[in-house]
Amino acid sequence: MQIFSFAWAARCFCFLIFFSYTAFSFASSLTIKNDLHCRITVPATVRAGAAVSVKFELFNHGRRALNVLMWNTPIEAGFFAPYLSITGPDGELEYGGAMMKRGAPERADYARIKPGGTLMKTVNLAEIYQFNRAGRHNIKYVGKLFDVTTEKIPRSLEQHVAIALNCPDVAFDVILKD
Repeated sequence: MQIFSFAWAARCFCFLIFFSYTAFSFASSLTIKNDLHCRITVPATVRAGAAVSVKFELFNHGRRALNVLMWNTPIEAGFFAPYLSITGPDGELEYGGAMMKRGAPERADYARIKPGGTLMKTVNLAEIYQFNRAGRHNIKYVGKLFDVTTEKIPRSLEQHVAIALNCPDVAFDVILKD
């Protein structure tokens, strides 16, 4: 009497391979998430109608270089999705930028951050948000990194590992023109 069939053994083997890959991917994404840190800085005071320069920095505190898909982050050239939640005296400000649907990423859509390195970009939020009311404004990063990897890029969408960044919120005051 045969207790184990070839089909059963093949299924067990496939399950072990899948489980091992999934566990490795999960552990790898946790390590990458712990390696990445971000910071947003903004002037303490901005005049209504003036530029609102916000600096976004992404730090790699890990030991490996990271390839970061820049979509929907301040690092990308232009505004293509609302990756920030900005609230003012009257509630949340309306995003006035473009919305883009995307296909598969290309190599140029990624930025490489060396170990101990930083990506930095300054953007003018007044290009897409209306800061015409005096008072306290808060900025919260609500986007995510759609793919972060130490592997070869670009990768298929099925291989992407998304990471939510924990950027500390920042605040600034909008004052009326003199």
